[in-house]
Amino acid sequence: MENNFKYIYQHEETGRLTSQVYSLERIESSSVKIDRWYIIKRLKSTEQRDVNDYEIYNYDILKNPFIGDLWEVYQDVSGKWCVGLIPNSSWIGHDCEYPQYAHTEDLTDVIDKFELVGNHYETPEMLEPYKGEQG
Repeated sequence: MENNFKYIYQHEETGRLTSQVYSLERIESSSVKIDRWYIIKRLKSTEQRDVNDYEIYNYDILKNPFIGDLWEVYQDVSGKWCVGLIPNSSWIGHDCEYPQYAHTEDLTDVIDKFELVGNHYETPEMLEPYKGEQG
């Protein structure tokens, strides 16, 4: 698989956000130029795909369609791709070393059950405590 990165851009006048995926080869060839937009964040591909075959990047928000809970993709200190359960009022305490999450799992163990629904930068409202009845 190609080494892809998703770039989040913000327009300097309107503040509108957009994203674009580029291969490392295209970035290094300097053929990427977007006037009046500046980079907010570069998101690295996990080289995994969700149940609908969408490529997954760090800081993507995934949903377990059977339960309705939301998970955020991150890379741990060892470089392993993981997902962290976004806490809601039904979770008491934390059982992992990443205190912003109620629970964590290895991404490769659960990816076949999850669907991509947003990301940390383009849909930040999804990071608010999620209530199952809203799903």
